[in-house]
Amino acid sequence: MSRPDLALLAHVHGQLHDGLAGAGTHREAGAFRLYLWPRDDTFYRTRALPLRRPAGAWADDIARLRAACAMAGAMPRLEIVDELWPDLAGALLGSGFLCELRATVLVRSAGEPAAPTADRAVLLDGAALDRLGAFIAAAEAAHGFAPRAIPPEETGRLAAAVARGRTMLGAVLEDGQPVAGASLIGVGRGAELAAVWSAPTRRRRGLAAAACAHLLAAFAARGGELVWLGTGDGAAERLYRRLGFVPVGTQLSFVHP
Repeated sequence: MSRPDLALLAHVHGQLHDGLAGAGTHREAGAFRLYLWPRDDTFYRTRALPLRRPAGAWADDIARLRAACAMAGAMPRLEIVDELWPDLAGALLGSGFLCELRATVLVRSAGEPAAPTADRAVLLDGAALDRLGAFIAAAEAAHGFAPRAIPPEETGRLAAAVARGRTMLGAVLEDGQPVAGASLIGVGRGAELAAVWSAPTRRRRGLAAAACAHLLAAFAARGGELVWLGTGDGAAERLYRRLGFVPVGTQLSFVHP
């Protein structure tokens, strides 16, 4: 990667905040904002993001964040764009946090040429609750989660986000059921591409790429300008590069056990 574009990465950091803004409640904890979600579901989880640099060292604000998590009964989790906060990773490691994921940040402008899509790729409607429930269940199964009954309130939250236009879901259907999918969250002028999946028995057929391509085309048609994502998987990164994404930075995820 060339010298990081800090203005572009600041936009990505803002999109991280936007994507979590509808996730339950939030509270300030020193230089951090903690986003609290009642359950770590497919699309959201409790986590914190930095808001600003502290006046002094990070240690006092990290302690405030841990205290806020303890009061909320939440495991301390934090995500950062490393290039924007170059001394924060070391401070977190020094405070007992573990780095659980190192990911490449990739971006794609809406002006990139559209990739081919599948005939069966569709956008999911917020009113189709049964199909949304099937989408959540299939996405969780594809990511290795144990099977469970999807609570109606979880499907309802996703349906409301889709209806408001804050979340967009693309899927490839077979026999009316989703077998691959992708999500855009925090949708505005920008959005985060997340929860990309294909059913284990349907892999290596380009279906996840087709769901992404359909979703990206729909986002551009709505006036969207920039999509970003973070991935720590080399094969996935190659897929996203074929879709027109380019690497711009590094995303780090930390947890305090």
